[in-house]
Amino acid sequence: MAKTIDAAVTYVRATVGAIDGIRNAPTGLPDNLSIYPAFVAWPGQSECYRESSDTVRGLWSIVGQLHFSRRDLGTAAAQATPFYRLIELALMTDPTMGGACDTYERILFSPLKPMLWGDNQTIGFEFTVSGIKIREDSAAT
Repeated sequence: MAKTIDAAVTYVRATVGAIDGIRNAPTGLPDNLSIYPAFVAWPGQSECYRESSDTVRGLWSIVGQLHFSRRDLGTAAAQATPFYRLIELALMTDPTMGGACDTYERILFSPLKPMLWGDNQTIGFEFTVSGIKIREDSAAT
């Protein structure tokens, strides 16, 4: 597997989407979500630099959001809470994200909060996997 941010995002989507209880984890970014809980992820802020004359290193991040329906906030909040730990455990299992990166530094979680996806008001949380290290031969860039 090539070490790329796209491969890392695919890994995060598949890994989090496979957690029992997540009912919707599209491979892309849909305009609207209709089945909850729903998980979406995309590349976040990054920094790329030349490590040597032949090597480029990227320090990437991936942003993920887990959305729950706001029809019953108390139930949604109770459903959301276990997913903090489940996501942490699932992603910490493989520091190379299935070979998509060299390693990563940390996962930062937001508190449970009101969210919006498309026209849908939801409740959920966001997390950022940061310091994703991807070293590439500069001839490939």
